[in-house]
Amino acid sequence: MKGNGYTTGRAVALAPQVRALIATRGIQGMTVAELRDIATDHHHGTLSGSLSNLHRDGELALLNDKRNRCRIYVLPEFVNGRDVRPHGGNHVGAIAA
Repeated sequence: MKGNGYTTGRAVALAPQVRALIATRGIQGMTVAELRDIATDHHHGTLSGSLSNLHRDGELALLNDKRNRCRIYVLPEFVNGRDVRPHGGNHVGAIAA
């Protein structure tokens, strides 16, 4: 995974660990808040950036379902027909302009 101009090197470097943690949760997945509770030595923005990058790259799916007001990330093989959200990509266009 490569940085894209709006993500930090920390978010990119942390992505494999984030993906591995979410993989351990199977169909339950994880929210950014749950991830933050586990990875207490990382800033919320870094964790969120990692999740966003993984989602953008197709390594995670973002469910429309919520748990404690946060959307749930799962590996694509654990979507199981649930409704997913596409990656927003709002920042990409702004950087390219």
